[in-house]
Amino acid sequence: YFTAQKAPIALDIPIGMYYPWYNHTYGYAVRPPVKNPILTDTVSQFWIWRNRAVLNLKSGQEVTWNPYSLSGYNMSSWFHTILYSPLNIYYYFFSVVDAMSLVVITQVFISLLGTFLFAKTIFKSNLTGMFVSVSWSLTSYFVGWLTWGTVSFALSLLPTTLYFWEKSHNGDNHRRYRVGALLSLISLILSGHPQTTAYTLLILITWAAYKLRSLNAVMDIVLATLVCLPLIFPSFDIIRNSIRSLEN
Repeated sequence: YFTAQKAPIALDIPIGMYYPWYNHTYGYAVRPPVKNPILTDTVSQFWIWRNRAVLNLKSGQEVTWNPYSLSGYNMSSWFHTILYSPLNIYYYFFSVVDAMSLVVITQVFISLLGTFLFAKTIFKSNLTGMFVSVSWSLTSYFVGWLTWGTVSFALSLLPTTLYFWEKSHNGDNHRRYRVGALLSLISLILSGHPQTTAYTLLILITWAAYKLRSLNAVMDIVLATLVCLPLIFPSFDIIRNSIRSLEN
């Protein structure tokens, strides 16, 4: 992205799989090759929904109604349009494609830094911190979901939150690290992927209760949830009526 101005998003998918672009070869023998066909949701749904919603929000409108599919339906501001993700700040300073690219890239940097600081705090070793940081940030799950701008954002905030908790628990600038943990938890909840949010919160609750034995850490989760509840509560009805609530 920084050297060749290439977006780190699977933009080969619409060119190689969708009309009207599918009608052209663009100099290839048949059509442009598509490297990751299973990532179609990224560009056929989620970035379209997110871009439209954030651009409308910039003009002062919160638009969650999708008139372009079927007879139209209401979308979640939490996990369809990802309207409340802190990473949307890029849309206010850059073009849409640059904002999309920076959302993807930022997840990696947050993960590398947060995981390094956490692992260094636990193992007291820079080398171990670097190893754990790279290992966590380059797992297949993290990289596979990177272009969504949601799942990997939540994953990047898991070790980041643990770092703030560990520092706070050790008594170093207690209040400052508690604030850092709270902001990290709020960002995690608003990351835009309920399943990953649930998985990571379960890990954090377990860590707080059994490793730290800290009521403050548990209260951080409760407070972050209460702060986010007015934003995510309207989405619960969409989840309840979703086909995913009925399938095995």
